[in-house]
Amino acid sequence: MPQSRSAPETGRADALALVRERFAASTRLWGGAAARHVVEPGYWHTLSGLASIDYNVAGVYCPGEASSERAAAAIERERIPGLVMVAGPALGGVAPLLERGWSPISAVPFMAAALEDRAAAGQADPAVRRLVADDGRALRALVAKTFATSEESALVAVPDEALYPPEDAHHDASPARYDAFGLVIKGELVSGVLTSRVGRTTCLWAMVTAPWAQRRGHGQRLLESVLAHARLGGATQVLLLASEAGWRLYAAAGFEVLEHWQVWSKRRWVVLS
Repeated sequence: MPQSRSAPETGRADALALVRERFAASTRLWGGAAARHVVEPGYWHTLSGLASIDYNVAGVYCPGEASSERAAAAIERERIPGLVMVAGPALGGVAPLLERGWSPISAVPFMAAALEDRAAAGQADPAVRRLVADDGRALRALVAKTFATSEESALVAVPDEALYPPEDAHHDASPARYDAFGLVIKGELVSGVLTSRVGRTTCLWAMVTAPWAQRRGHGQRLLESVLAHARLGGATQVLLLASEAGWRLYAAAGFEVLEHWQVWSKRRWVVLS
């Protein structure tokens, strides 16, 4: 007779399912007004419609093969390049992806930092501020140059709704759900990041530092300040997907790996991206 999972195991699985869902909700940040954005238990997809592999993404976490089939079909139906991220129980149901010509191309760490224990740690850096509409061009140029992507992709990565108008830039009570922060030194934007707030969870997207300014501690300054802003704003947790280059920075800031997400795509899309 199979044994049931213990209470601690069940509790952890439920907690992990919740943070996955919150992170999935945050992806509407780069989806745009016309995006197809769906979040359901064990499944999500956000399709910007842009011909960019990074902005048409589906996530699958439930057992069985139906959801991986659905994820691949959703992207293929739009005739756009994209990614399917698979984790947890869904790892046993990837046969439909293989049958449709998809391949695993990488695995990325899904990381979290608890903010409740950081009450006495980290202060907002005076050189870090919320970015406004007038900063949009500089942040998008930084994203395009650092990630070697197109201006069109940078517009998706940094949507207008993440940039406060100047007159509202310092109003913490603003109903805006998204924010952009930047480290500005001598009038120049050196590092930037997008945040998406879902309940008491803040998710980080498109953290970038100018190539000439990397390995000088600027990313750490920005990150610590953003964590301080999030905590002061009532967030209790910060989530992100870490790149190979960035995970050490996040680990040093107190982020822990919750799990790894297996990333699938079609080889021709990866070559063209």
